Amino acid sequence: MPSSTPIVTLMPSAAAVIEKISIKRTVIARILQPFINTNLTHSTPYKPTVYGGTPPFKYQYTQCHNHSMKMIVFDMDSTLIDAETIDELAAAAGVGDRVIEITERAMNGELDYGAALRERVGLLKGLSIERARHACESLPLMPGARELVDAARRMGYQTAIVTCGFMISARRIGEILGIDHVIANDLATNGGKLTGEVVGNLTEADSKARVLKDLAHQCGIDTSECITIGDGANDIYLFVNAGYSIAFNAKPVLKEYADAVVDQKDMRAIIPIIEKIEK
Repeated sequence: MPSSTPIVTLMPSAAAVIEKISIKRTVIARILQPFINTNLTHSTPYKPTVYGGTPPFKYQYTQCHNHSMKMIVFDMDSTLIDAETIDELAAAAGVGDRVIEITERAMNGELDYGAALRERVGLLKGLSIERARHACESLPLMPGARELVDAARRMGYQTAIVTCGFMISARRIGEILGIDHVIANDLATNGGKLTGEVVGNLTEADSKARVLKDLAHQCGIDTSECITIGDGANDIYLFVNAGYSIAFNAKPVLKEYADAVVDQKDMRAIIPIIEKIEK
């Protein structure tokens, strides 16, 4: 293996791994208080393994607590693509600055996610479907996204996109990358224009957890057999319910729930992590 060495922080050993699920549940009270009602108490935050460096990648690893992984579930915005779909749609609608500010606060966990999503979509009212599609056609893939999905396919994983974003972009990204399952919201339309309403099952802070459970059931697997990869506060419930979670260029609020943190804008950095899980 090449000798270049990234900045690596080793995660606590096996005892801490066993504690992980309990810690995740207790930390949720502090992080998600604006989103849910809970009587859970605070505990010391879980410390994930941190990966960095530049290609070729070299890592130290923690042992995965579940070696029977079968599916990799990706967030889309700022994960598989190097953009936020709703911000690009807002720019096309002339409300870019207003929506970007709300998006940033929502991804940091500062706002109720469902309310923030509805507010942002409401600002898109009147945008033509044609202009919306045009805005989504130029959304760039995240560096390394193709290589990561190809590697996952070679290792025998099913792949899925579970995003609180919209089918207008998720369908295209799924087709480009050859993703097996694509689940997203829809933007309501009338007369060739957006109505400012969002339709779908991914409109609340905890929606991804419910969708993950449904998807796993449909595929005949358990959520503990899923690896999840995301970047924002709305991925917390996804991480809590998965067997292994990777925070990719993530907001600080999400990193506390991750098994591994990749602070580098290159999805190829995730490939060695998944390869190690396989061993």
